[in-house]
Amino acid sequence: MMHSFHLVWLILLFFTNGISQKQNFFQAISSNNVTSLNISFDAAALIDQKFVDTTVRGSIQWEDLDGNSHLVRTKFTLRGKYRRRICSFPPIKMDFDKDDLQDMGLKKHDEYKLVTHCSDHPEQETYVRKEYLAYQIQRILLPYAYQVHYLTANYIDVNSGSTISGPAFIIENDKDLEDRLDVKELPGFNDSLQVDSLALKSNALFQMLIANDDYDLYSGRNCKAFSKEDQVIPVSYDFDFAGFVNAEYARVNPNVPLHRIQDHIYLGPAFTKEEWKSITKEWLGKLDNINELFEKEEILPKKEVNDLRKYVRTFFRYLKQSPPLKTNDVYFFDN
Repeated sequence: MMHSFHLVWLILLFFTNGISQKQNFFQAISSNNVTSLNISFDAAALIDQKFVDTTVRGSIQWEDLDGNSHLVRTKFTLRGKYRRRICSFPPIKMDFDKDDLQDMGLKKHDEYKLVTHCSDHPEQETYVRKEYLAYQIQRILLPYAYQVHYLTANYIDVNSGSTISGPAFIIENDKDLEDRLDVKELPGFNDSLQVDSLALKSNALFQMLIANDDYDLYSGRNCKAFSKEDQVIPVSYDFDFAGFVNAEYARVNPNVPLHRIQDHIYLGPAFTKEEWKSITKEWLGKLDNINELFEKEEILPKKEVNDLRKYVRTFFRYLKQSPPLKTNDVYFFDN
C-alpha cells in the first residue's frame, strides 16, 4: 500500500513539474533573446483600412538561439482608437493559433500586444525605446508590472512581398502575468472591491514619475485590475503619452488639472506620513538600479539617455524633499 502511495505521488509530481515548467510564448521569445520577428499578413486589408475593425490571418516567424525556425499561425487586429487616427502604423494585437503553440510545447496563452512605430517620423525608434524603458523602470519600482521584450519587427505583405521593418516590443499576456505573480485578472473594477491602498498609490506615483496622465483604474483606461489575497492590484500599460517618452503626438488629459506634457502630476489618493516615509526610502534605494538601466542602454542616442537620466534624477530630488503627496500635486518640469 505504501509503495502504491509513493508511486502515485511521484506520478503527480512529474506531471505537476511538467506543467509548471512549460513556457509561454513570451518566455520562449525572451529566453532565446529573439531580436527579430517576421510578421506576414495582408497589409492592405489591415493597415490601409485601419478605421474598420478587421481581422486578417497570417503568421509570425522567429529563430531561437540554436538557429531553429519557429512559425505560428496568427490572426491580427489593430488596437487603439486614437492611434488609428494619428498613426500610419497603429499598434497590433496578435492572436496565435493554440494548436501551433501546443505543438511547440508552449502554453496556450494566445493573445499578445505588439507596440509598434506609429509613423515614419525620424523620432519613432526613440519613442518606442523610451516607452520600453518606462516599462523597465516600472518593473524596478513596482512588484506588479508587465514584462516586455524589445525587438525589430519585419512586416511582410503577403501580396506584394514587400517588407517594412521597425522597432517594436511585445507585452506579456495577462495569463503570463497571472502565473508569474500569482494574481488573478478581474473583469473590471467596482466599488465593492477592496483595493490595496499602497499598491494603488505606488502605481500613481510611478505614473507621476514618467509624467503619464493617460490612465484610470476605475474606468479601466490603460490600467487593469488584478486580485491578490482578496485585494485589487492595479497594473498599468501603454505609456507613449507620458512626458518621459515625450512623443510628438502626445496630448495632456483634458480631465485633469492644467499642466504640460512633461510636468509630473500625482493622481492617486493622499499618502499618510508613514506611507510616504516608507515608499520614498524604498524608491530612493532603487535609484541605482534605474541608473544602471541607463548605463546599459545601447539603442538610444547618448543625449537622449542623459536627458532621461536627468529627468528621473530631478524627480527623485523632488521626491526626497517633498512632504507626503496629495491628489493633483504637481512637480513642474523645468527645461
